Amino acid sequence: MNSALVRKNFDESKWLLFGCFFAVIVICAVRLWIVSQIETSNFQQIIEWLPGDLEKFSAVPFTWMVTYPGRIALTYQEPIIVLCLAVWCIARGSDCVSGELGRGTMEMLLAQPVSRFQLLWSHSVVTIIGVGVISFGTFLGIWLGIAFTTVHETNFPSITVPIVQRELPLPFLAPVEFDTPMSEKADIRIFVPATVNFFSFGIMLCGFTTLMSSWDRYRWRTIGIVTGFHIAQALSKLLGMSSPDFSWIVYLSVYSAYEPEAVVRVADIQPEDTWSLLVNIDGTTRLGGMGYNLILLSIGIICFITASRIFQRRDLPAPT
Repeated sequence: MNSALVRKNFDESKWLLFGCFFAVIVICAVRLWIVSQIETSNFQQIIEWLPGDLEKFSAVPFTWMVTYPGRIALTYQEPIIVLCLAVWCIARGSDCVSGELGRGTMEMLLAQPVSRFQLLWSHSVVTIIGVGVISFGTFLGIWLGIAFTTVHETNFPSITVPIVQRELPLPFLAPVEFDTPMSEKADIRIFVPATVNFFSFGIMLCGFTTLMSSWDRYRWRTIGIVTGFHIAQALSKLLGMSSPDFSWIVYLSVYSAYEPEAVVRVADIQPEDTWSLLVNIDGTTRLGGMGYNLILLSIGIICFITASRIFQRRDLPAPT
């Protein structure tokens, strides 16, 4: 590893990193505030009118998704949060080789006493650290939201029926309104697995982008290929979830391993299985949080290693 190259790459990307970091903090904190403004009981009334077929597009049952932990977990699926991560991964990964070639600076860099291995991995280390910083930003934003927001709740007075021992609400009486800290509704610790899943997803995406950059000479083409891959994988997952006839397509989409709300649900209702490879939940056995993460991390690491080998062996075009 070359410290001068690390400093160079950090200087070139620090403002993009700081922008993404603070953006995800603000977005997550604001979204937590929005969640606190709507009572769970209101959502429970809504889902009773939803068609049952819609649930197949969700990795978790609607009955859990409308709870406070469920709605907070969906923060990791917010398009703008995923976009912040994708912008960092694609911008930095595409700049690794094809970006330097496109600017005509690769020849100047390799004229210095550095190897191609040092050049690629110095760049990749900064990219990976950036993924960790952005992932921490999402967790920090959620923590701030949980710590500093309250939930306004309304309860109707009720009486207990002696024989059946059940609560009978009395809606004709004045409701009781009170505020409850969000920290009593959701434990911040159950969102750690989702943050790790978000980080693993970022490693996969920046690894694939670096792989595409390692053999290309035009940065715009690298970005186009990775963007097409991103869209194709997302559509494959959606198509596989939409119909049993296409369920096999889900296994072709690496995005099927990005399920932050599913790992939060396991941590919420079965904390002993939080870091398991496989979990048995709702009577079925499925991948656990660690299983999802290993798939994403393995793909990312393989892509980085393959990119390193391609870059060290390829012939570099002359600058134009």
